[in-house]
Amino acid sequence: MSFIDTVNRVYREFKRYTGDGLPGEPAAAPLPIGDPNSGAFSPKKSDIRQVLLEVVGEAAAVIGDAETFRDEAEEFRDQAAASAAGVNIPPVTSGDGGKLLRAKADETGSEWRKAENAQLADMAQGTFKGRAAGAGTGTPQDLSTAQVRAIAGPRTASVTYASNASMATVMNPGASPPSSSQGTQIMTLDFAASTPTAKVKVVFTGKGAAQTGDPAIAAALFIDSETSARETGVGVAPAGYSEDVGFIYEWVPGDTAVHTYKIRVGAVSGAIRMNSGSYGGTAKCRLVVEDAGEPP
Repeated sequence: MSFIDTVNRVYREFKRYTGDGLPGEPAAAPLPIGDPNSGAFSPKKSDIRQVLLEVVGEAAAVIGDAETFRDEAEEFRDQAAASAAGVNIPPVTSGDGGKLLRAKADETGSEWRKAENAQLADMAQGTFKGRAAGAGTGTPQDLSTAQVRAIAGPRTASVTYASNASMATVMNPGASPPSSSQGTQIMTLDFAASTPTAKVKVVFTGKGAAQTGDPAIAAALFIDSETSARETGVGVAPAGYSEDVGFIYEWVPGDTAVHTYKIRVGAVSGAIRMNSGSYGGTAKCRLVVEDAGEPP
């Protein structure tokens, strides 16, 4: 019988109750009230003493459990204090977001600091911190120059034209820029800027000579499917001699799409040849397109 059952039995209101185990047990008369028809109940002193003894026993058990819990809590506290000895974690205040907890240089405690180069893992020389193209999202890596170029794309591209063939198409001077229907296209080059605001520098250098007609030679730059030249360079060669012809053009594409750069050359009249039949074919026209980075 539980302690509660003992109290209800000893301090019941009436003598008989359901479950008292005596003949003629009343029905529907549970403790602690009992059966009113059986008369009032007066507990014996011995029963009262038994109840009180059980109260003392229950209280002692509760006190014992509390002392055990206290001892265990103190043990855990001591273990935590030993583990945290010397850490001295500072409070988090405004502006500490994103900072890391690290030991002070004088080893007197800890502080919140942003990650610095000195806290990063050692890197091999000639490498960059990043993540390789195609590697997906993940932790930073030490990238080689080739891997960085694969991400950023080429900063410079070039193409040459070495032919000394005769070209009879003309590029007439006038008030309007040369058109894409004039002259002869001798080279093209595809190139994409690294950012929409990057400046692209286009440099053309060449040497040519008039075979017949006017000695003036023109070289013009066209971009993509444009029909009007962006830039034109002109050279005038004395009879029997070749002359340099070239230009420098700069612009900001405004995107990172691939653009096609085209060079067309022509004479005012007659026919011309680019490069030279001499020097073993080492005289060449050259087109260089460079990503010059962000404009000032």
